[in-house]
Amino acid sequence: SKTSNKLVCDSAMIISNILKNTGINMNLAPVLDIYNESKVLYKRCFYGDELDICRNAKTYINEFNKNSIISVIKHFPGHGMTKFNSHFLIPYIFNYRKIISKHILPFNEIINNGIDAVMVGHFIIRKMTGFYPSSISRKFVTKYLRNECNYDGVVMTDELNMLNKNILFRHNLIKKSINSDSDILLVKIKNLDEGIKIMEKAYKNADNDMLDINVKRIVNLKEKYKINDDINYSGINIDKINKEIDKVNSKI
Repeated sequence: SKTSNKLVCDSAMIISNILKNTGINMNLAPVLDIYNESKVLYKRCFYGDELDICRNAKTYINEFNKNSIISVIKHFPGHGMTKFNSHFLIPYIFNYRKIISKHILPFNEIINNGIDAVMVGHFIIRKMTGFYPSSISRKFVTKYLRNECNYDGVVMTDELNMLNKNILFRHNLIKKSINSDSDILLVKIKNLDEGIKIMEKAYKNADNDMLDINVKRIVNLKEKYKINDDINYSGINIDKINKEIDKVNSKI
């Protein structure tokens, strides 16, 4: 059934309040993928057609904007074209025309409506991404997200360790990611020291002019949302939040 817009509004209000009061300033949501009855998207995306997705996404993002939480729409250009789980297998999409004519449309609409960050998914799409997955394909990010969608905000990759499971991309992964025109590389690490070592090695021979542009986009976003280290966070009242959650659950 179609996702209730009022339910989306109430849920987003609760989640954004939790994030704001605990010091989390970015939410990797909403999901704009068109549901395709796969377990990958089950309970993760809005139900309905492109118009329903756009309507609910705007409501969701608006609630987060009220609490100065950055929304990140994903998984560009649309996970609904495949039932494969990109956490375990990189999907190959043959029908690139359907991506352009349908699945990319919710992203176009939300980008045109104003959005601060976009996450690119791990898909190889015929005639669109070349040999590499969309998330680390400079050809794809530049041509379709930056130029076709006219987007100059922050671009984030999906979690890069997911690609490590595919031997074809393992050796060129970090280098391709840095050169993909993505501003933020999403990488799961064990600790901060490990992360610093990975990044220092990866960015050693990077294009400094391009990095300046990447950093400028991130700095502009932090300034827009007034993100700094001097903010004090009050924490949340667990009992109060749980009561609000129970009210929403009772409407499902």
